[in-house]
Amino acid sequence: MGWNKRINGKVRITREIYIADMENLLGTDTSHLDLDAYSLTFGTTASILLMESAIGINQMIDELVDHNDTGMSPGDYFLLFVVNRRSDLQSKSGIERWMLGDYASTLYPKKV
Repeated sequence: MGWNKRINGKVRITREIYIADMENLLGTDTSHLDLDAYSLTFGTTASILLMESAIGINQMIDELVDHNDTGMSPGDYFLLFVVNRRSDLQSKSGIERWMLGDYASTLYPKKV
């Protein structure tokens, strides 16, 4: 579960709690809480990130193109495209829509 708040005019995740699955959520009494609950897909993104941490291709790409700027690097973009292609294939213009429901949105919260 996640709690969102506007901070300096931008929506930020202020608190997250892992409940497990929807069956556990349905059995939890949340009537006393002011909730804005949502769920994100996680498995495919997490497994790709685990593999990437072992391989380090993100860093290799950034070193090859000599990326020293702030913001998303070429390696970040590559990793994001790989995650998207493996979890829910979208066109480049559809990646932002896909990210709204994926764990990747917590890693790359700005528009791509």
